[in-house]
Amino acid sequence: MLTGIALRLFTVLPKHFSTSSAMALVDVGGMRRDYPGERAAFDVSDLASRDPTRQFEAWFDSAKQDPKVEEANAMCLSTASAGGAPSSRMVLMKEFGPAGFVFFTNYGSRKGRELEQNPRAALLFYWESSKRQVRIEGKVEKV
Repeated sequence: MLTGIALRLFTVLPKHFSTSSAMALVDVGGMRRDYPGERAAFDVSDLASRDPTRQFEAWFDSAKQDPKVEEANAMCLSTASAGGAPSSRMVLMKEFGPAGFVFFTNYGSRKGRELEQNPRAALLFYWESSKRQVRIEGKVEKV
């Protein structure tokens, strides 16, 4: 059984948006499904390579071949403002290799401004059909 702590994220709504304080939380905890297969846990023997770039390439190639995956290069990009306020959105990876992961953005956009103020970000690839995800964190620079 998994254990952990429960957290609640409070949203900050614009002043012109109002909600009813009587609205109750919607419990969706029962939606979790057990992962199929004999072994539910990931093991080191499941790796194609111990080199992170090669391992990513193996899983990315698998995702590209999977007809259930529409855009294998879709990734969640998370940035934070200079004050630490996080922000996430989906973007498309354009290139990858040992030097890093490349995506395009408008420098004047919110994410462009956040990356200028705080040049660190996190990427998350999630391929549901294979139950795989890859997290990448690091410094961002213009190419």
